[in-house]
Amino acid sequence: MWFRVAYEPHRVDGEKPFTKAEALWIPGCESCAFVALRPDDTDANVALLAKALVDECREGADWVQPTHVARIVPVERCAAELDLPALAKEIVGRHFPPRADADADAEPITFEVHFENHQPLYRYHASDVNRIVASFVPEVGYKVDLKSPQKTILVINAGGSTMMSVVENYDKLFHFNVNRAVHDKLSAHVPRDEERTTSA
Repeated sequence: MWFRVAYEPHRVDGEKPFTKAEALWIPGCESCAFVALRPDDTDANVALLAKALVDECREGADWVQPTHVARIVPVERCAAELDLPALAKEIVGRHFPPRADADADAEPITFEVHFENHQPLYRYHASDVNRIVASFVPEVGYKVDLKSPQKTILVINAGGSTMMSVVENYDKLFHFNVNRAVHDKLSAHVPRDEERTTSA
């Protein structure tokens, strides 16, 4: 229910909304669940949905916040493990279009590849995933930045599938960690020890 509450205010005109969110079991991955938006042909922006949920948790939403959810990671597309190159080509191509030669002198858009593996056996090493995914980002106008990237390419492997999306301001969104967002909101009202000492 809180998926829809967070989503409705941020809908884009002309977007086909989802009607429900369905939790699906991920084989061999007890700590994760895949939440599919139905119908399958919805064009809801999952990155915007996840951002809205984190922002509302941080700001103090007026709806019951999730108590058994640690993180919400947006997934635009998923594919079999061996289809990583094709998946990367599609997702990266969608978010990193070629920039004109005139943009070559402009400030580059910075990015990073963030990979998580949630199963014991996986064909690719983390460095292979980073190399394969980053190879589809055009060289002109884009630059790797592992400290404060503007865009983060999320690659999650679980249950024999690789899931991918591109998000902005990943660090500022607490890596989509709901609990950290809630505690950040609360900690803003709790004085530090030295402040308590000074005010006493």
